[in-house]
Amino acid sequence: KQYACNTPAEIAQQLQAILSHEKDRAQIQCQKENAVEDATQYKTLVTSLREQVAQLQQRLSAADATRRKLHNELQELKGNIRVFVRVRPAPDAPVKIVDVDTDTGDVMVPHNNTAHSFRFDKCFNEQTSQEEMFEEVSTFVVSALDGYNVSLFAYGQTGSGKTHTVMGGAGQEQWGIVPRAVQLILASVEEKASDGWSFEITASFVEIYNDSLRDLLCPVAEREGKTYRIVAGQHGRLDVTDLIEAPVKNPKDVTALMNTASENRTVAKTDMNERSSRSHMVFSLRITGSRQQGGATQHSHGTLHLVDLAGSERLAKSKAEGQQLKEAQAINKSLSALSDVFVALSRKSAHIPYRNSKLTHFLQPCLSGEGKALVIANLSPIEDSAHESLCTLRFASMVGSCELGKAVKHTTAEPAARPHTADPSLPSAENAVAKGSNVKEVKGSSGKEAASKRGPPRTPSKLAPAGTAKKAKN
Repeated sequence: KQYACNTPAEIAQQLQAILSHEKDRAQIQCQKENAVEDATQYKTLVTSLREQVAQLQQRLSAADATRRKLHNELQELKGNIRVFVRVRPAPDAPVKIVDVDTDTGDVMVPHNNTAHSFRFDKCFNEQTSQEEMFEEVSTFVVSALDGYNVSLFAYGQTGSGKTHTVMGGAGQEQWGIVPRAVQLILASVEEKASDGWSFEITASFVEIYNDSLRDLLCPVAEREGKTYRIVAGQHGRLDVTDLIEAPVKNPKDVTALMNTASENRTVAKTDMNERSSRSHMVFSLRITGSRQQGGATQHSHGTLHLVDLAGSERLAKSKAEGQQLKEAQAINKSLSALSDVFVALSRKSAHIPYRNSKLTHFLQPCLSGEGKALVIANLSPIEDSAHESLCTLRFASMVGSCELGKAVKHTTAEPAARPHTADPSLPSAENAVAKGSNVKEVKGSSGKEAASKRGPPRTPSKLAPAGTAKKAKN
C-alpha cells in the first residue's frame, strides 16, 4: 500500500532527505575525483619511476659491458687464459650447494664446514641456455678466422656436462659449441667474401685414448697400418699423420662428422656416469684464407681446437675395474700432465712439459705464447660432488693466473709478380720463354737455330745419378 505525502511537513521531510542524499552524493563524487586524480598522479609517478629504473638498468648494463670489454682487452694484452664456469642442471637433486653470481663471476662451494669462494671471468648457472653460453665465447671462437691458434677446453669431473657443452644434444636449440662455432664461422666467411676473402675449411676429430691417438672419422676396421704421429706443420701448427681432414662447406657437413665421431668414440658406464667418455676428444678446424689486395696476395692460417676432456674421477667412487681401471688411470695421468703445463705457465718456468702427454703435445701451439686458450670449468651442483667441484674450481683458478703472452696472428703477404719487359733483341718466342710460357715449338727457325739459342743440351754427366733420383723419389 502506497501513501502520498500530502502535508507540508511530509513534503519538507522528503525534501530534506533528498538534499541530504545529494550532499552525500556530491561528497562521494568529490572523493572519487580526488581518488582519480591521485591515481593519475601515482600512475604518472610509477611510470616515471619505471622509466628511471629502466634507464638505470641500461646504464648498469652499459657499465658492465664496458667493464667486461676493458677486462677482456686487458686479458688479451696480458695473454691470460680465460676461465668460465658452468653449472649443469640437476632438477632431481634434493640439495644444491654451488652458489653462482652470474653478474660478478663469483662462485662459492661449501666443503667440510668451510665456504670456498672464487672469482672467474664469467659464470653460468643452471638456467643458462646453450645459445647464451655460446654468445659469450663466440668472439673468442671466431678469432681463428683472423689467423690465430685458438683452443677451448671443457674441464670437470665425469658427469658434469662437458660433452653437452661442447657437442650438445638433439635439436638446434640444444646445439653445443662445435656446431654453433661452425655455423658462425661459415656465416663470417660469407661476410668476408665481400672484402675479397676466400677460405678453405677442413675438420677433423682426434681421440686421445690411453695416451694414443685415434682418428674418429676413420672406421675402426680401416685403422690398421695407419700411424698417427704428431709432426711439425706450417704456420705454427702441429699435424697428425694419416689423419682424415674433411672439407666443410655447410653446417650439415659437421653434423655428419659429429655423428661419425660420436659413434667411434670410446664410452662406458661407471658408478658416477651412465655414459662416461673414456678418452679426450679434440675437434679441429683448419681455416686458410686468401685475398688479393694492392697487387699482393694476403694469406691467413688459423686453427680452432674444441676439446672435450675426459672427466676426472676418483676410483673409490667410480668403481672402475679391469679395462675401465686402465682407462681411468690414463685419463687422470693425462689430466695431471695438463695441470703440470698450467702450473709451469703460471710460474713462468723456463721449461714447459708439453711432451709429457699426447694431449698437451698436440695442443702446444695454443698453450704456448702464440695461441689463445679458454677453459670452461663444468660443475655438478649436487652435495655428493662437493669435493670434485672444489678440485675443479681450484684447478680453474690456477689456470686463470697463467699468462701466455700476446697471441700471434699467422698471416702472410706475397708481393705481386714484377711485370716482364720484353727484350727487343730477342725474337718473340724467346721472350715468351723468358716469361716462363710453355713453348712447344719455335716457329720460323730451324731445329738447330732453336737449339743454339737455348744453349747446349745437358749431358748425362751433369745429371744426378740414377740411384740418387730413385732414392729421392722414394
